[in-house]
Amino acid sequence: MRYGLDIGGTKIEIAVFDRDFKVLDVTRISTPSENYQRFMQSVCRLVRQKDKQYSCIGSVGIGLPGVQETRSSKQISSNIPCLTGQHVARDLATELNRAVYIDNDSRCLALCEALTGAGQGMPRVFAAVLGTGAGGGLVLDGKVYRGASGVAGEWGHMPIAAHLVNQYGLFVKQCNCGLYGCLEHYISGTGLSNLCEHFLRIRLPTEEFLKLLAEKDPKALHVYQVFIDILCSGFASLQLTYDVDIIVLGGGLSNIKRLYADLDQRLPDFLFKGIQAVPIVPARFGDSSGVRGAALLGDNSF
Repeated sequence: MRYGLDIGGTKIEIAVFDRDFKVLDVTRISTPSENYQRFMQSVCRLVRQKDKQYSCIGSVGIGLPGVQETRSSKQISSNIPCLTGQHVARDLATELNRAVYIDNDSRCLALCEALTGAGQGMPRVFAAVLGTGAGGGLVLDGKVYRGASGVAGEWGHMPIAAHLVNQYGLFVKQCNCGLYGCLEHYISGTGLSNLCEHFLRIRLPTEEFLKLLAEKDPKALHVYQVFIDILCSGFASLQLTYDVDIIVLGGGLSNIKRLYADLDQRLPDFLFKGIQAVPIVPARFGDSSGVRGAALLGDNSF
């Protein structure tokens, strides 16, 4: 069996996959985010329960928010404070007596979609996750690209284009990462609420904003135009940097159906003339892409 674990600030989900990567079982528990020992015990208990249930020793792959520093192998995670500075993969491997592979949750989604999803068969696949925050992952020839320090793909912390700040009179504030003007503050679910607060003077949940948009509210249409322009500027930077074959979107905002046609229409305006815009498509496996990618990671150590 292959076990994929998707671990966030509020829940731990373990999915069991068979040899053909068919889902057999999914279990969720709350994440003990403040106590490292309790976190370790919770993860190990889940894995051992599945071992017993399926009479096997399953492979373990884990998707986590944050990054694993390449040189020290220590975890850095603002969503799960107790993991920061810990050797999570090493400690779990010792406790479970097997190899444990951990990577950023966005990279797990990227791996899933590159090997089995919307980017299958393409040599250069970038996955952009537009959820509470904005993350990403790059897969080259079927292998996750992590970079020298393990931060490759963190496109949500690229800075917003100065001309868009000037054009739309946008705010620039410090991110939790310590930098200023990170794209995450404009293009994530939280970012969309930030834009609503800036232009509409009220923070709106995504569902409420989309209702206004469907009603063709002029102010909502303006917010959406700003959102699309910032998103296209970020995607154009990705294309000019990595020149990928496809960008696959995950996270809650990837479910906005009109997004893809609007990006396709607007993205060329942010690229060199004559350069064809990269296709931008939704993740084939949707919300389950991350846990599926984690199982793939554990099975083959990509």
